[in-house]
Amino acid sequence: MEKPKKTFQFQLILYNLLIIFCIACAVSYYNYRSYKKDILEAEIQSSQNRVASLSLRTQAAYDEMMNILLTCAERKTLFASSTFLGENYTNTASSVYAADALRDLCAISSYNKDIYKLTWYNEGFLLQAGASNGSQCDPAYIMEAPFFSDLIGQTSGRNTLLLADNPFPEGKRTVPKIMPLLRPLSYGGRANSDSSWVFLAVSPDMFRTALQSMPAGSIAYAV
Repeated sequence: MEKPKKTFQFQLILYNLLIIFCIACAVSYYNYRSYKKDILEAEIQSSQNRVASLSLRTQAAYDEMMNILLTCAERKTLFASSTFLGENYTNTASSVYAADALRDLCAISSYNKDIYKLTWYNEGFLLQAGASNGSQCDPAYIMEAPFFSDLIGQTSGRNTLLLADNPFPEGKRTVPKIMPLLRPLSYGGRANSDSSWVFLAVSPDMFRTALQSMPAGSIAYAV
């Protein structure tokens, strides 16, 4: 009778160990699922925060560029006062004032290093500012660029941001791509908007810095 008793005790011990093992597995699995869920939720929230931050920074940069463009296109008192226009741009003091105003708009911008070229053009008269050197040939390069006809007719309520080839020969090696913005002057002297406009070329570096804050391997979609 002693042997069956020991056998029963051994089986009971095994049974208890099996129950403990099953409970331990269940607890471990539950903890794993909970941990995995918390990690996924934290990563999703972190990704949403990064995307929201990226969106805010890129929107702020875009809005600032548009404010510069619209200021140049619509503020006649800065760039085309009655004295300035009435004398066919022969008033040196007015010309210097307008050129300084254009440079100041670039200088006070938070993204002044990313303003590749700001060109104000009205019936042959040219003002320029920005990180790139200007040239008397720049208006011709701009008007011959494929994006010119698409952008010149846009209104303040519709502004397309695109990546285009740099139309300026002297800067293609260092800055092969630009983001062009274009607006006809609201106070231009002629009905033809092709002869009176303001052009803003933005370096892609403006958005590259923000994108570098995203984790390696991330994909960002611009909508």
